[in-house]
Amino acid sequence: MFGALWLAFSNMDLYPEDDSLSGTFSEKMDFIVKTAKTTNPFWMIVSGAIAMLSHFFRSERWRVQLEGIGYRGISSSAAFLSVINGYFVNMVIPRGGEISRPVMLQKLEKVPTDISIGTVVAERVIDLLLLIVLIGVIFISQFTKFSQFIQDYLNHNADKNIESSPPYILYGILIFIILSGLFFFFLYKYKQDFFTGFITKVKAFLGGLKVGLLSILKLEKKWLYALYSLAIWACYFLMIYTIFKASDYTSGLGMMDALTIFVVGGIAMAIPMPGGAGSYHLLVAAAFFTLCGLPDATKNTAFTTVFHGWHTIVLIVVGGISLFISQYKIKNANKG
Repeated sequence: MFGALWLAFSNMDLYPEDDSLSGTFSEKMDFIVKTAKTTNPFWMIVSGAIAMLSHFFRSERWRVQLEGIGYRGISSSAAFLSVINGYFVNMVIPRGGEISRPVMLQKLEKVPTDISIGTVVAERVIDLLLLIVLIGVIFISQFTKFSQFIQDYLNHNADKNIESSPPYILYGILIFIILSGLFFFFLYKYKQDFFTGFITKVKAFLGGLKVGLLSILKLEKKWLYALYSLAIWACYFLMIYTIFKASDYTSGLGMMDALTIFVVGGIAMAIPMPGGAGSYHLLVAAAFFTLCGLPDATKNTAFTTVFHGWHTIVLIVVGGISLFISQYKIKNANKG
């Protein structure tokens, strides 16, 4: 994350007329603050409100999904609080929200965690398929720009002698597999009762996970599920389009540009970094330059930072309030 952020901010050049200077970190932060001060607060608030509306539609879609496997009567507030809690946790632990959301719903509505985790996985599969379709649309519509970008990149690096670094990640995975195998062999050999109980629990968990995964096939309100899905993605698009209106620098961008940034941002957020920090700044700023035709790399990074930072602040505030309300509800439920 920190490496990606460093790369993003290193692209900011406050002194383009002097190749020996690019600006100190403090100067770059001052430039970002100045960029934030020039934004229109009305459109910033509208964009933040649309983001929260998308989370509400996601929670309602989740309720429809759970109804199909027999979990009726889940309150809208419990589903929304669980969804917001998931996004809140994602800002600290990448993909941790996919676990914390079902855990929160279990505490609020007694839905088994393994089943709700399965529904979340199924939901993410649907979202991934939709994102792939949109990526295809953007790639076809922006094919010339993509081709030029790839050609420029290859030409720029053709004369560089890049040595391949050792595949440390692969080594780590291999070591993990070996140690895991030795651990389970030890349990099987010397702790039969514990091993048997562990396998039984794993089978039960996988059974519940399977029920959740297959929930998509058992939807009773398919059209409502599809409608909520379209509403979620429409909100994501409008969240970007309205944020463009908040700055004179991006106000001239059109709907196709908004769709492009939306898709690139979706890819960036899919990368396992806390709240997309780093990956979002790099990819979206590059998309502004390469695909949207905004020539100032410094302003691209600054605006991306302001945009991402604003939505992060909104999520922290709403997520903090939701977490407090959730804990209050859980505490009262336990007393009852």
